[in-house]
Amino acid sequence: MKITLIRKDEEQGTEALSLCDTDAFFEKVKTENKAGHISELREILPRLAGSSARYVHIDKLPRVYPAVEYTRKQKGEKRMKHYNGLVQLEVNRLADLYEVEYVKRQVEQLPQTFAAFCGSSGRSVKIWVRFARTDGSLPTATQEVLLFHAHAYRLAVTCYQPMLPFGITLKEPDLMQSCRMTVDEQPYYNPSSAPFCIEQPLALPDEETFRQRKQNSESAPERMTPGCESMQIFALMYQSARKRALAEMENWKRDDGLEPLLPHLVEQCFKTGIPEEEAVQRTLMHYFHATDTETIRTAFGNGYREMKGFGKKSGFSKEQEATFRLEEFLKRRYEFRFNTVLDEVEYRQRDSVHFYFKPLDKRTRNSIALCALKEGLQVWDRDIDRFLTSDFVPLYNPVEEYLCDLPRWDGTDRIRALARLVPCGNPHWEELFYRWFLGMVAHWRGMDRQHGNSTSPLLVGSQGFRKSTYCRILLPPELRFGYADSLDFSSKQEAERALGRFFLINLDEFDQITVNQQGFLKHLLQKPTANLRKPYGTSVRELRRYASFIGTSNQKDLLTDPTGSRRFICIEVTDPIDTNVTIDYRQLYAQAMHLLYKNERYWLNDEDEAVLRQSNSEFEQISPLEHLFHCNFSSATNEKEGEWMRYLFVDLLWNTPKRPEMEREIYGFCCQLGWPWEPDIKTFGRYLRVEHPENITKQTKRRMNNNLTTLRHGWTLAHAVDVFMRTFSQYDVLVLWNRETLEMLLYALARFGKKLPASRIVFVQTILNAIAPEAQADALQDGMELLHVAGKPGGMFLPKERAGTLSQLFEVLAWHLRKLPEEKRLPLVQTRSSNILHAPDCPAVRGRSLRLADWGRFCDGGRVCKLCQKRERYKLYTREELLQRRSPGREEPEQSKPPLLKWYYRIDDPEKRFHAGSCPCCQRRKTEEERELWRALQSAEEARALGLRRCDQCSGIGKRFENDREKILDYCAKHGLTCELEDDQLKVASGCGNWKLLVHGNDRKLWLYHKNTYNKDDPLHPTIVPGYHSQAHRAKTILEYLEYIVRHDAYRRNRPVRVYPKCARKQEPQKVEKTQQSPRTLPMKNEKRKKKGDRPGKDARRETARPKREKKGVVHASSLEELLKLSKCTDSD
Repeated sequence: MKITLIRKDEEQGTEALSLCDTDAFFEKVKTENKAGHISELREILPRLAGSSARYVHIDKLPRVYPAVEYTRKQKGEKRMKHYNGLVQLEVNRLADLYEVEYVKRQVEQLPQTFAAFCGSSGRSVKIWVRFARTDGSLPTATQEVLLFHAHAYRLAVTCYQPMLPFGITLKEPDLMQSCRMTVDEQPYYNPSSAPFCIEQPLALPDEETFRQRKQNSESAPERMTPGCESMQIFALMYQSARKRALAEMENWKRDDGLEPLLPHLVEQCFKTGIPEEEAVQRTLMHYFHATDTETIRTAFGNGYREMKGFGKKSGFSKEQEATFRLEEFLKRRYEFRFNTVLDEVEYRQRDSVHFYFKPLDKRTRNSIALCALKEGLQVWDRDIDRFLTSDFVPLYNPVEEYLCDLPRWDGTDRIRALARLVPCGNPHWEELFYRWFLGMVAHWRGMDRQHGNSTSPLLVGSQGFRKSTYCRILLPPELRFGYADSLDFSSKQEAERALGRFFLINLDEFDQITVNQQGFLKHLLQKPTANLRKPYGTSVRELRRYASFIGTSNQKDLLTDPTGSRRFICIEVTDPIDTNVTIDYRQLYAQAMHLLYKNERYWLNDEDEAVLRQSNSEFEQISPLEHLFHCNFSSATNEKEGEWMRYLFVDLLWNTPKRPEMEREIYGFCCQLGWPWEPDIKTFGRYLRVEHPENITKQTKRRMNNNLTTLRHGWTLAHAVDVFMRTFSQYDVLVLWNRETLEMLLYALARFGKKLPASRIVFVQTILNAIAPEAQADALQDGMELLHVAGKPGGMFLPKERAGTLSQLFEVLAWHLRKLPEEKRLPLVQTRSSNILHAPDCPAVRGRSLRLADWGRFCDGGRVCKLCQKRERYKLYTREELLQRRSPGREEPEQSKPPLLKWYYRIDDPEKRFHAGSCPCCQRRKTEEERELWRALQSAEEARALGLRRCDQCSGIGKRFENDREKILDYCAKHGLTCELEDDQLKVASGCGNWKLLVHGNDRKLWLYHKNTYNKDDPLHPTIVPGYHSQAHRAKTILEYLEYIVRHDAYRRNRPVRVYPKCARKQEPQKVEKTQQSPRTLPMKNEKRKKKGDRPGKDARRETARPKREKKGVVHASSLEELLKLSKCTDSD
């Protein structure tokens, strides 16, 4: 697709036209040229606001025309060569780049968004939306293009405005709508976007909406066009004139004839301003038997010619005239309607281009009242409120308006085609979805007021399968304001009100709904209507239900009702849903309306419910007791023994270059299916050819002993992937070393269009870290040393050896878990939606639905909760215990080799740093002299006890800081932040607090900690950083966290935290001798008594209490020995 760029030179009066492909255009947008005109424009633009000055180099920025591809004629005129079908929307006057990025992220959700990028001002967003006709073509004739573009612009505004919190700047739909050349480092560009599908229009949409003209006449009847409203006003004016004429003829009766009354009636009609023909027709209607037509016409004709001052005397009273003028003013300036779904009045201005109705709030009502006063109308606010809450405002039902305006169905089955977009293995899905979709439309039409649409599809699949997007595109753009992706179960009244407010409710993350909430949900599913009282209302009224339900989940054990689950259609989504399709919504819903008119069944019968119960059985949740029974017993079928699960062990070797822009290349591929002692074991391992040998690091060369011939003549990655998919097609569990290996495997398969078969994935590193948390076995060699697996700890493995080593590691880990001592066989529980194992009293799972688990779940991909890992009883082994423990059938480690240690430090290092074993600083120990300067450490705690700090190159936060050092420092200097890298932590100081950034966890993610304002130390919820608490915000880069800190400080400046001073405790009274008496101290007269909250505790009051007067002859002692001593003293005295 090509767009037009036009650059005008105002001084010379020339115009340069050029064409540019959209791919090349967005590559050009990402970087700015050397002149830097756009950056200069963004800096100077705030200073030019409100003045007539303009940017000097504005002509050097060409204008971009996305809608049409233009060419030049011989005389230099522009001619349309091709219409692109792109409509440009603009969101202007944004505050900062954060709002710009927010708008871009919002519009990315719709597959029809062709592009979205920041404008040249830096405070706007340009949105390009794609349109096409129902057959996929675009109009070619100029008149057809103009009509098509006007309708497309209006539909685009209607669809995108509800998604954005900022208003779209409305402009006249024009093919010459354009924008300036801009710069955006990360524009959104989707060349394969699905277009909106509309029919070729025959006229402009609502002609009066586009071309409204203000009428300046002050007389209400003159502004009335012929129609119902003018007839009503003339009838009222005639009745008023007739009333005054009868008042002048007090003794006139109808039997006296019309001749005496006729002159008075002519005079009053003339003064009132009723046209002659209108007055004649009204008189004939009232007195058609009194006299002939010619007499009446002659009397009115002569009277209208003789008299003067036509219409100078109003025929209405002051109240009537004020009411008519107010009604005329409101209907001339605005268009009102009462939305029966939203239950509120909506308005749209008539004197400018407005395409959508907006809710009428108090601010708008006041604006209308002020405009009426400016036009000379003597009205009050309550007069306008009376009109807006009366029958003069027509009713509007958006669902009925849309369904009744559909075209005739063309006979193509689009409902089942919409169901086929969901990849699943259920053969009944299309038919069940077909009935549910018809039921949804039938309840929109109100065909069944006795029952609700009690069936709800549940899409179950992995994350990223676009399940929620599929639910959203079921509604047409005109009705998407009635889509909701959540339901508040805490307020039952609000949940029932949502039945009449929304058309489709998506129960996102259905597995998070508790058992008690599912009972209330089933009540909502079958509820046909809702009886509610409106806010500030006085009576309960019946609310019509429109809502149908659909749900999504990532977990399979969803259904908890033991009596049955006929209300849910559970479908397992096997692959990502293709939502990037063009849907002809008008024909889709025209099919539903046609079938409903033909009395097609839209409910599930007994056969459908039987199929539904059978297919939902695999999604039912079993109780912990039943789960425990199945863990220990299994049913014997056909007297056959069970089959062992087939494990596939995969490991990869890849080169990680130093520069991040270079891609990582895989140079080793090794797989093994089954255990080493199985007879049908399949092993595959090869060195692969490297496409860019110059990117190989020195570390990789050293492991290969500088022999690059192997990597120049190895297999290609495509051939290795092909062999992998053909050889290892069936397995149950995929065993890898860590998540990084999985990422490289998925990258290799996706590069050649392959997909990893569905299986359970186990990471050996995760199991090892859970068995021995103190070991911190990040490297494969360290795991081999801990578990006493024979192999080569240094150098590079042969490919076949790596898969075999991984299987041996996994076998030893399984042996350790099976041979747990009795004191270590502790109970474990697991939630429905997670593979994390917890202690039964873990605070992280308090109040949630749980099921029993065991330590064997590690072999299926489970891991222990971080809070439970800190407990001593859930730490299975220390590093020393694991080194002493032996498993049968394993070779002892060679005694000549020193044990592999994790941490090192150099004794002459002035910076006092310690390093990990894989740090580049440790790899420089080549000579004996250098090795003598290095010392080994057992743990990182030992290093910190020696006063050492972590090396910046090998720490997780240090690597990330070095990669973006310049950007981080520039951002900190710009926003007044100070950052310091110290001991594997990045300390950030801002105006409102102190922060710490660090990397921890198996996934090595960034975490942000904020310094406590109060003393928040909680022994039940310990924190990793003492004196700091974890901030509930997650980001991927340091810069994103710094942006959050700046926003947090701005929020805290506006809403500071109140710090209350601690109560001053009373000073303890001085000890008084036994013979003395403490004087009684009374409070001062003006001294206020302390409040209850300021009093010290009960124990403190006892300590500070006034000593009582001692009675004579009474001796106080705290022990028996002291009492004996005191008694001797008294005897001697």
